[in-house]
Amino acid sequence: MFDWSKYNQLAGRLAHYGSTSKDEASLRTATGRAYYAAFEILKDDLMEGNERTRFLSFCAQREYKTYTGQIHEAVVEYCKQSVSLTRKYAMAEKLENLRKVRNCADYKRQHYCDWNDEASKSIKDASVIIEWVKMGKPDSLDAKMPSGYK
Repeated sequence: MFDWSKYNQLAGRLAHYGSTSKDEASLRTATGRAYYAAFEILKDDLMEGNERTRFLSFCAQREYKTYTGQIHEAVVEYCKQSVSLTRKYAMAEKLENLRKVRNCADYKRQHYCDWNDEASKSIKDASVIIEWVKMGKPDSLDAKMPSGYK
């Protein structure tokens, strides 16, 4: 089974290459790989165990089709149901921002920003999501935020 966190490791290598060679394409691609690492790990966790039934029920109620691009929005919206200041809610916010940056990187030809900075932030946020998922299975993702959360 593929380890989605490898995408975030690849993002780090792409960002390093992009920053040293001033290669915007590498930096933009790094943001996308970071997003997909975080998204796939969180989605997979939601699709396991008892959380799977709740998540699929949520998707059915809101008519999200989990086999289409709607799954991206579904993961964020499902996690945002949690009380703020829980890991699940914070992951939703981080993932939503990662997706916005990834969409700019992939679809906005004339989007002017510091892609080096965006790639670094994306990799860091993806790492945080990956670590939080590793801290516990979906049922425990509603746990209070660890101290020092930003």
